[in-house]
Amino acid sequence: MRLWYTLFVLAMASAVRAAVVDDPLTDLAASPGGRTLALVARGDVWLWDTSKTAARRVTTEGGVYPAFDATGRWLYFSHREHDNTDLYRVPTGQGRTERLTNASASEIQPAPSPDGRSLACARYDGADYAVFLIRDGSAERISPSSEPARRPRWSPDGDRLVYERVHNGRWFVAVYDPRARQERILAATAAERPAFRADGSLWALCNRRLCQLDAMTGEVIGGVDGRMDAFAWAGDEALYFLRGGRLYRLEGVREVACAPQLPWNAADEYRRDCRRVAEEHYRHETARRKLWERYTRAEERRILGATSSRDYDARMAELFWHRPSARAPVSGRQYLVAAAHPLAAHSGERILTRGGNVVDAAIATGFTLCVVEPDGSGIGGEGLINLYLAGMSEPVVIDGRSTAPLRAHPDQPGLRESDGGWARYGPMSACTPGFVAAYYQAWEHYGSGNVTWAELVADAIHYASEGFALSERQAREIAGLSERLARDPGCRRVFFFADGKALRAGDRLRNPELAWTLSQVAERGHEGFYAGPVAARLDAHMRAAGGLLRADDLALYRAWPRRPVAIACFGCRVYASGPPSAGSRALLSMLEELERGPRLSAPYSTDPETFLQLARIMQTGYRRMSGVADPRFWEPPSAPARDSGHTTHLTVMDATGNAVALTQTLGYFFGSRHMVEGTGILLNNEIKNFHTRIGEPDCLLPLARPATTPCPTLFLEGADGGPLRAALAVGSAGGAAIPSSVFLSLVGVLEYGRDVQSALEAPRFLVNRGTERRISLEHLFSPQVEAAVRRELGVETYTISQRGLINEAFCNMIRRHPLTGELEGGVDSRRDGAVVGR
Repeated sequence: MRLWYTLFVLAMASAVRAAVVDDPLTDLAASPGGRTLALVARGDVWLWDTSKTAARRVTTEGGVYPAFDATGRWLYFSHREHDNTDLYRVPTGQGRTERLTNASASEIQPAPSPDGRSLACARYDGADYAVFLIRDGSAERISPSSEPARRPRWSPDGDRLVYERVHNGRWFVAVYDPRARQERILAATAAERPAFRADGSLWALCNRRLCQLDAMTGEVIGGVDGRMDAFAWAGDEALYFLRGGRLYRLEGVREVACAPQLPWNAADEYRRDCRRVAEEHYRHETARRKLWERYTRAEERRILGATSSRDYDARMAELFWHRPSARAPVSGRQYLVAAAHPLAAHSGERILTRGGNVVDAAIATGFTLCVVEPDGSGIGGEGLINLYLAGMSEPVVIDGRSTAPLRAHPDQPGLRESDGGWARYGPMSACTPGFVAAYYQAWEHYGSGNVTWAELVADAIHYASEGFALSERQAREIAGLSERLARDPGCRRVFFFADGKALRAGDRLRNPELAWTLSQVAERGHEGFYAGPVAARLDAHMRAAGGLLRADDLALYRAWPRRPVAIACFGCRVYASGPPSAGSRALLSMLEELERGPRLSAPYSTDPETFLQLARIMQTGYRRMSGVADPRFWEPPSAPARDSGHTTHLTVMDATGNAVALTQTLGYFFGSRHMVEGTGILLNNEIKNFHTRIGEPDCLLPLARPATTPCPTLFLEGADGGPLRAALAVGSAGGAAIPSSVFLSLVGVLEYGRDVQSALEAPRFLVNRGTERRISLEHLFSPQVEAAVRRELGVETYTISQRGLINEAFCNMIRRHPLTGELEGGVDSRRDGAVVGR
């Protein structure tokens, strides 16, 4: 029997060696002589000698953005490790791959200079692109800091560098002179993907049509008919281009389809995919990793039966849907605390063991998160608290959303950036923080009275003063944003060593100035932040730094108790945060439509009809976000909410049915990336979320709160007129992805009957990332689903992870099991986190 199985596996592996990749091509580059093309398919780079039939795979763990050097002997590309992307090169003949950069930021789109002495690239810091020039081991930013820039390419003589740059809200071609160190924008025609032909003429895509541009003015002086997604000149005349994922060659005015064969081996692919998932998601859970390894061994025979790459992807999508979760769900009979960092979850647990209630525990957890997860939240940020205590007729939401400073008006110099948006970084981007006020109000009105305010802040003070060990994820985020963080003196002191190197995984992060600020808050409560020495230091710093916040903004700030919005569905009353949370309106709309529709049975990651049903529900929900703004200033309908960026969430629930769902944020990763001297406070950058059109709802007004996407949500159960108790508490981080992440996690529990942890790790997608013209997918969905999206919804799909990996937002959830009555909790393995309890 064993011999028969071995022969079968070998036969399957041999069969698929002759198979070819039938996925769409996503990028291309041509060697100087035009004989060789570099093609990107399935996230890897392939080399194709145009005189032959088959191509050769030159990357096996991921490679994108290929570029040849002037000799054609080297192929440059970008490769992603975890959250950052670096630059590499490999000989076009035979030889070892060389790593050229080491994750000081995500570096993509390499462009080697003709003389081989310089390397241009684009860097991505989590929010914007910028063009850099690397020479003699040092990197210099050459594009201005005010607008995004990307896709650099050299002229044949090396005297000029062209790239895309945003100007007045659109992409234009910019030309940079490396000798004079000067840039000018060719603003006559909006264009993308600029590149020179060998004769020195400048070409770019204008509305997907290939156009020749005047290199001095940017005017269109010629062109090629037909739509193109990408192009590459092979010498002076030969033109290769992509359309709809297929390769074509232009011969005169005739388009000729090219079909290079991209052979692959399913056995090799399967080993790589299984190893990557194990190392990324199961490495810290030995028992769960063994479950994964047993599962993949059992599925090997089925996967190796794939006859093509599309068939392989379809089978892998089924495998990922049914795989064991990377963490086991946590059960408790008395209470559970779930948070995005283990130290924070334990802070909440300590308060519960001292006699505190769920509100006390949530506050302690949140304060600790502000220290140990500085990328996601901080006392310079804001929060929404949805809480329920036994005996209440309904939950209450405490709105700690930030407010625009008194001096924030559209004509304020320096507040509007050159692309028309409000300031995204620095002191100008900060709104008045609401975090401390919301927490203090929650403790005053809903705390147990068994623990003091100072006890709730004690752990946060300890970790700020004594430090804590950085996780690998946190170290990668600091490294990826090191260039921008290093510009700020306060951030340099906290996130970098004295020699300028960023802290690494395992290093201790300390913020003694923040410990002083938290001590003021512990001693004086609300006044410790909004008045006294902290307010005085913030006022003095912002005056000197050119920011808008002042002591009077802090003195005027109030957290508001609000009635939640609610619906009845799935046998419960569902309560979510009301305006200015637009995400709650989207989520409740999705849940109502889900309950009215047919029950789900087939996995939405593999079944096109099920996916389309959920996608249409999600599209409708996101459109309804347009009816929300600060209720003190505007009535619905109003403008849609913008992406809030990076966030964090925590949930607490106890056996008597009390619960808290709390979402807090700084805005982008590390907020404004600006720290107030003498306080350790990292400020938010929420001013970017206001509308830029004056007079429109949700536009920038002093003291207004911008619309937002967080939607901390509680499910309450109980007979009509009888006592209520919490059945489920949930919330998410992730900006625009928050409503979709919460919704899909709930779909896993409510529709598919998954346990909480498995539901949190299920595949996710997002129908709206600033536009509904694209659906973003984790690389866990079948090709049949992606084809249905393009065919039925008329939008493109965009993959946001490597195969098998999950990285869309962060969610945690606690529910009361409907059969056993036990509490069951889970935290997303997409980020650090833990559930603790008893």
